[in-house]
Amino acid sequence: MFETQLAQVVLAQPAPKRYLVALSGGVDSIALLHGLVRILPAQANVVALHGNHQISSESSTWAAHCAAQCQSLAVDFVCEELVLAPQGNLEAAAREARYAFFARHMQARDLLLLGHHAQDQLETLFLRLFQGRGLISMRQQGALGEGQFLRPLLNCSRSELVAYAQSIDASWIEDPSNADIRFDRNFLRHQIIPKFIPMLQKRWPGVTQAILRVAANAQAQNTLLQNLIEPFADEVPLNQLPSDRASRLLWLRTYLALRGHHEISDRGLSEWLRQAECAEQSELVLGEVNFLRSWRGSLYYVKRQQQTAFSGTLLALGERVSGGFGSLELAPCDSALSDAFVYSGPVEIVCRNNLENLSLSRSFGSASLKMLFQQGNIPPWCREEYPLIMQSGELLAVPGIASRDKGQDTSAHAHSSVWCRGILRN
Repeated sequence: MFETQLAQVVLAQPAPKRYLVALSGGVDSIALLHGLVRILPAQANVVALHGNHQISSESSTWAAHCAAQCQSLAVDFVCEELVLAPQGNLEAAAREARYAFFARHMQARDLLLLGHHAQDQLETLFLRLFQGRGLISMRQQGALGEGQFLRPLLNCSRSELVAYAQSIDASWIEDPSNADIRFDRNFLRHQIIPKFIPMLQKRWPGVTQAILRVAANAQAQNTLLQNLIEPFADEVPLNQLPSDRASRLLWLRTYLALRGHHEISDRGLSEWLRQAECAEQSELVLGEVNFLRSWRGSLYYVKRQQQTAFSGTLLALGERVSGGFGSLELAPCDSALSDAFVYSGPVEIVCRNNLENLSLSRSFGSASLKMLFQQGNIPPWCREEYPLIMQSGELLAVPGIASRDKGQDTSAHAHSSVWCRGILRN
């Protein structure tokens, strides 16, 4: 029965290049590995991944046990000693290190199978509910590293896995730390669920499945929300967000989660939104290099990249140069464009952060460079690396915004001169 259920889920997926199994040595992953080998054709490529957290004194014994299981099944075995973050939540650090290990070993078209079962799902639901994170369950499948992951046992109970492992004489490891109720999940597993779920089942016999159905619906709603938000780019007008505050916060949280930012506090996100709604600018730091910013009624997801700034490169017509803001190409254009200028030879490409003094031609009128950037709707944090086109020590043009020649009388050479502009691509 177990193998039939497993086959229905696993074999419904497109055939991967490799089947990877997250093998802890516990009954869930052992049952998964043995069942998988039995349902797959002989030529299938199966690899077991074991991350040694080095927390227990028995860690090396568990790794050896997993290696022996794989040898008996003729399955390739990969074991790696994981380095955990020295501070913070030990459970979270172990999980982060484990999934990073899985991702490192995943190649394109690989499928990683995880042994989470129905009880794990129930524990996750309660854990997230008590943490105020909502009734979002573990996903059954998704992307990880260069491949995909699948949890094929979410509809199986732990008792079914134990019965199956016993029926095929498979041995597994019981980690004593699973009984340590200092860990939140273990506290739920041993102190909460065994006491309250049976009590609820006496009144509502199908309560466990009902909870899981509610979680599945919540997961489907979350997936739908992600699908609706995913097309939004890194710049979004704030008036395109929902009108009420609670929905705006949910939209923002989903928007950032799609970009890999999951650990953002409600307080931090609420404060950013408050400033975005009433101040000229707001900023939320996301890790070390990314930011969520607002300016002039739009939000910006900003990815800071280490790139070489434009720094005095000579550029001729038809050529292209790359710098901190993207790439700039000098191309022929219509003289009517606001940033068009008469081409009289190669020009110099610089940016403001490597200029001590900048002389603006009188042809720009009273406009300062700051005013030109504002006119072009260039956010303040982009201006230092924005390319400027110089000639003879004076500003000739700001790509996409204005040029010196547009402030002069160009009628005398409008038809005889070659006009060009800088085309900027991020």
